[in-house]
Amino acid sequence: MLTVTGRKLKNDKKSIRKLILSRRNALSEKDYFDLSRRICANLESEFLSKRKNIMGFVPINKEVYIMPLLEKISRSGVLILPKVTGQEIKPVKVGDLGSLVEGYKGIPEPTDGTFFYDIDAVLVPGVAFSRQGARIGYGGGFYDRFLKKIRSVFIAPAFSFQLTSYINSDDFDVPVNFIVTENETIRCNDFNKGENNE
Repeated sequence: MLTVTGRKLKNDKKSIRKLILSRRNALSEKDYFDLSRRICANLESEFLSKRKNIMGFVPINKEVYIMPLLEKISRSGVLILPKVTGQEIKPVKVGDLGSLVEGYKGIPEPTDGTFFYDIDAVLVPGVAFSRQGARIGYGGGFYDRFLKKIRSVFIAPAFSFQLTSYINSDDFDVPVNFIVTENETIRCNDFNKGENNE
């Protein structure tokens, strides 16, 4: 069994995904933006001020609201955003966030542009994370396939309730290096696939 925010449930990705999405969707508007601001401040002070070429994401379904941070990156450095082509993510340099168009599953993305692989840090979205760096996304494997192809630092912005005690990872899963919540920054050096650290 797995403990998530004080509750026990079966250790499978579907159950964890359902629980965390429910918690995230239940956030009040005030809490959502307040917690997101704290996470963005931690991201900026600890990581992004030291790096120039940053790949972000456009938040959906109450993922951490990082749009103000993306605006800052676009003004002071190089902002890269994902564009879905077929079953793959392509990193595209973005100059103006106002130029994004509706893409895969309605998510705003760059129209066309140069694929940009010189990435200092990737902000990785997700539904749940373990302290060892394991990640649960939405089940499509898009980020796992993409992250395997690049060399960079993978940083997950997350609300603290998205942390789980353990995630049973598959061979194709790619861990993150850091998780940044409103309360702490977690260095995920100890990721070991299949090792239960409960």
